[in-house]
Amino acid sequence: RDPNVCGTPEIPDCKLDYIQVETTYAGRNHPNKIKSIRELISEINATQGKTLIPVFSQQRLQEIAWILIEEMRRAMPNNKKIFAEVKEIKERNKEIQTYLLENPKISTEERELSENTIKMGEIKMKRLQKEIVWYDIIIDSPLGAKVTDVYIEKAYQIYHSLTPEYQVEIFGKEILQRIQGDEYNDLYSEERFEKKEVILSSWGMVEWWAIMNHLKHIIEHDIHKRIFVGYTPMNGIAWAIKRQAQIRLPSSENKAQVYCQVADISGFSSHIDHDELIHDYLWNLNLARGADIVLTHGTQWREKLVPDIQKYVIGMRRSIQILIPELWDTYECKWNKSQWKIE
Repeated sequence: RDPNVCGTPEIPDCKLDYIQVETTYAGRNHPNKIKSIRELISEINATQGKTLIPVFSQQRLQEIAWILIEEMRRAMPNNKKIFAEVKEIKERNKEIQTYLLENPKISTEERELSENTIKMGEIKMKRLQKEIVWYDIIIDSPLGAKVTDVYIEKAYQIYHSLTPEYQVEIFGKEILQRIQGDEYNDLYSEERFEKKEVILSSWGMVEWWAIMNHLKHIIEHDIHKRIFVGYTPMNGIAWAIKRQAQIRLPSSENKAQVYCQVADISGFSSHIDHDELIHDYLWNLNLARGADIVLTHGTQWREKLVPDIQKYVIGMRRSIQILIPELWDTYECKWNKSQWKIE
C-alpha cells in the first residue's frame, strides 16, 4: 500500500506448500507514508542542533537518507533565495555599524533608529535561517556504510542520489558523510556541538553502544532532538526517552534527565502491517492443498490475524493450516523431497 523506495516484494508464481511470515504488526496498520515523510521533514527542519535517528543498517537507513537528500534538492531554489537575502541583510548591517563608528556625534534619535534597524535585520536573519533546508547526514557505522554501497551498486537508478558524485554536482559538496572511531566525539566538539546535522545511527535498537554515546551528548540539551521512526518495545531506554523520563547511561552512576526534544513517527516501519499481510500478500499467493501458513515474530498479536486469514485467504480450502509456534518449537517439514525440482 505504501511501499519502501525499493518497492514491494515479488509474489512467487509457483504453488506453495509452506509459507512463513513475520507478524510484528498483526492487528495494527501503519499510518499514511506520505504524511509520515512530511512529519519527519518538518521535525528535522524545526531542529536547531543534532537530530538523532536510530535506524537499521539495511533499508531504513538508505530510505531515510534518500528522502532527506531529495528534500534538500527540491529546496535548493528557495535556499539560494534565502542565502542571497541573508547576505544582503549582513552587508546592510555592516554598513550601518560602520556609519555609526565613523559618525559618533549623530543625534540620539538617528542612532536609535540605526540600532533598531540592525536588530530587526538580525531577527529576520534568524527567521530566514530556520527556513533553510541544509544539513549534513551522518552514517555512523561501517556496516551501514557498506550496505549503502550495496544499495547504490545494485539499485543505482533509485539510489544514485546517495553517491558523492551526485551530491557534489547538486549541492557543491558531499552531504552524506561516513564516520568511525574518534570521529564520533568530533560531532560534539565545542565548535560543532550546536551545528545542525542528522545522524542516522544504524545500530538498530537504542541500547547499542554507538547510540548510547550519542545520547550521552544530546540527552540533556533541548536544542537537539531524538526521532523514533519504527517499532519501540514498551520497556528499556527507548521507552523511557519517549516518556521523557530519567535514564541511566553507560559509565555513569547518576541518572540523566531527558531534556532533548523527542518525536515519534511510526510510518517508516519495514514490517508488513495487518492489512498488507492479508490483502496485498497472502491473498495473492498460490497455496497448495494442505499448505501450512506459519505466523512468527508477533507474540500475542498473531491471534488477531487468524480470523482474517481464514476469511480472506483460506476460505473453503480447509486443508490449509495456520500454525502459531512458540519460542523453541520445532517444525517438521513433511514434503516429498523426490518431487523437488531445483533449476
